[in-house]
Amino acid sequence: PFFYPGIISDGEVVSVTRDGEVEYAVIKRLSVRGSYDGAITLRTVEVDADGNTILAELSGNPVKFLQGHNLFGSDDLLNLVAETVLRVSEILEAPQPDHVFKMVRMGDYTLSRVDINRMFALGSRAEVLAYLYTMSTSTRTRSQGPVTKGHTVYLNKDSRRWTFKFYSKGQEAALKRNRKQGTLDLPENLKEWVDSMLRAELTLKSNELRELSLHAAFNWRAVEAFDLFAHYAERIEMSAQKPISDLSELMQKLNPKAAVSSYQLWADGHDVRQMLPKNTFYRHRRALLEHGIDISMPAPSRDEKQPEAVPLCKTLELKPATLPHWVPGTEYLFEPRKLC
Repeated sequence: PFFYPGIISDGEVVSVTRDGEVEYAVIKRLSVRGSYDGAITLRTVEVDADGNTILAELSGNPVKFLQGHNLFGSDDLLNLVAETVLRVSEILEAPQPDHVFKMVRMGDYTLSRVDINRMFALGSRAEVLAYLYTMSTSTRTRSQGPVTKGHTVYLNKDSRRWTFKFYSKGQEAALKRNRKQGTLDLPENLKEWVDSMLRAELTLKSNELRELSLHAAFNWRAVEAFDLFAHYAERIEMSAQKPISDLSELMQKLNPKAAVSSYQLWADGHDVRQMLPKNTFYRHRRALLEHGIDISMPAPSRDEKQPEAVPLCKTLELKPATLPHWVPGTEYLFEPRKLC
């Protein structure tokens, strides 16, 4: 719910046939910048009888819009949205009528995407990168293996429901500083704090939100964001892929014995999933998993020494990285009011 006199747009994209007839027109999103570099885009979805906007679609990162960075921030979704609506309406010089803002405060709107982000502290950026390297070869979800771009690891990347993204927050922050992105100047001690952080970002998409009945914003009143994050983190499998030196010992323990040949093909770098019937592949995978081998993931190079890393499940069981004690009460942390 959002009131604005007239249509909110940044123009239109119009499709015209070769005969000059207009097929359709799509309203472009209007970008509204906050005090810093973060922006919220919005456009009209519904108008009243007088042609004034009564329903709008907003997209963006409320935390970054309100505080200028996303190193950390509040996870109070309802109050963040309420503060964002107030700030956007102030910038657009369109005060919200009481009955409209009451709907916002009640959570009477729908969500099409929610990102829940957590930071985990490791000893240094080098350890974060080593951890990411290990994730790129030894993690998977039930349906997909990892996809790596640079030092970023994606899990469930092609899913239309939920995805995970892991990367070095210190490295990202350094790259943005080099490119002069953003206008909020972070102090040196905060730059040092973020340098050893592993960032984990869970994205819940529209289909998943509807499955959980969390597309209705008011249902987030009963949700603990970190508990929801942990629920999806438990779906990530991570195994220590280590080639076995004594095949005779493995053959004695394996049932069925034929799984040894699947192990050998996997260790030689073959995609065993493409070489075996589906039922056989999963039967051999279950047998080898008991010995710490997952043939659904790429085998490590025999000549490449992998960096050591703490198992993913252990890291995710830790509490999120705590804020530096001096941050609350400063411009570096926006804490929304209890409007909802």
